[in-house]
Amino acid sequence: MCAFWGIRPMFVTRIMPANYTYAVNQAHGYSLMTQNQNYPLLATEFARRVRDTLGLPVMVIERFPDTALTRFRTWHDKSLGG
Repeated sequence: MCAFWGIRPMFVTRIMPANYTYAVNQAHGYSLMTQNQNYPLLATEFARRVRDTLGLPVMVIERFPDTALTRFRTWHDKSLGG
């Protein structure tokens, strides 16, 4: 589908099967995997309920860590030929 529309896939996930990651890479896309499910500041109560009910690793963040942003910027700049 991405090839048809001329776009590259991009996923931000906590976990993703290796074959999906491979397919994304083959399509010149990007996968950012984090250790936690990340929720915005206004979702603090919802994040607490998810953590308490489902036992999932959940964080409320203001922004992605600089390392994640740096990895994305590096991929983005390379994908633009820069």
